[in-house]
Amino acid sequence: MEFDKMIILASASPQRAELMLHAGLPFTAMAQDADESLQGEPLETEVQRIAEIKAQSCLDSLAGVKPPGRWIAGFDTAVGIGSEIYGKPANRLEAIKAITAIQGTSHFVSSGVAVIDTENGARQTGVVTTRVEFRPMSPEEVNWYVDTGDWRGAAGGYRIQKRASLFIRSLEGSYHNVVGLPLEAFYGMLCALNYPFF
Repeated sequence: MEFDKMIILASASPQRAELMLHAGLPFTAMAQDADESLQGEPLETEVQRIAEIKAQSCLDSLAGVKPPGRWIAGFDTAVGIGSEIYGKPANRLEAIKAITAIQGTSHFVSSGVAVIDTENGARQTGVVTTRVEFRPMSPEEVNWYVDTGDWRGAAGGYRIQKRASLFIRSLEGSYHNVVGLPLEAFYGMLCALNYPFF
């Protein structure tokens, strides 16, 4: 694959990799050990900041060497309910807390996106937000869902493309954003940077 079309995905997420494959976007994954701790900022500010940190970390790691691709893409996704932000649960108890908070109400899923052109340093950044409503879940359903393990590595403790779909009543906005990579917005950013699609 030619250098000018190769995208460096600054993520270890298999869900993001799968979406890149489905969209036919050539990529190579370079996971970044970035600080994803929250700073007490609003949801959209947090995810944008972390996406930019991931993309910049990837760029910094390539200093002095030829990158495997021209484009670097960083993403971060989190869930917000009121003033509370839920990232990836660290353990089962945190997963139960997140799912219990989410069930029976609406919440927002925001993804920050940061794209860097390594040739000229040009950048595009943005945030996409989707509203998701879960139907009420009994304590037994919450425990059953958490016992499946789908919460591991998932913002808000759930994966919309797996068993959580059984409980989702409605969705307003980008479905792919909830998976972790808002494809339409990402495409627009690449176009703005003159990515050679055509």
